[in-house]
Amino acid sequence: MLDHYLKGNAVRAPQRGSYSSCEEVYLIAGMQSGLLDHAAFLNSRIPVSIFSSFVSVERLAAASEEASMLFIDLDVFDDLAEAVTVLMNFRRRAPVIPTVIVSHSFKRCDFSTERMYLADVSLRLPSTSAALDLALELAPKNFSYFQRNRVDPVVWVTD
Repeated sequence: MLDHYLKGNAVRAPQRGSYSSCEEVYLIAGMQSGLLDHAAFLNSRIPVSIFSSFVSVERLAAASEEASMLFIDLDVFDDLAEAVTVLMNFRRRAPVIPTVIVSHSFKRCDFSTERMYLADVSLRLPSTSAALDLALELAPKNFSYFQRNRVDPVVWVTD
């Protein structure tokens, strides 16, 4: 399926539940978030639940035996430093959720593992349906790579 996107060919829309590694998508977004514009599209592919905080998602992740995926709008944070801290802490506390970060400030979408300590995929808003489909497909794969190659950061203490 990925080959079709990269070659620019038309692709049949995935059927609901066809993303075998995830059973549900959690969206964390504010009321004015551009991510909410895509909630209906995402829900046509996989069930979506919308939250306003990480606390609820962490509780669900801990209690649920079904795999889930998280989409979070970074534009809800006051500054980037706060967003990075929250994402790194979330990744440590809930290390079972593939994470997609979205923002209007990103220059482009990034489907690489470059930001793996924060998230598995980065999407620029507004996003296309092809980019959302790729995120649904690649975030679990990138997350699996993160889990296999994870090295806890070294903390240097100086006098």
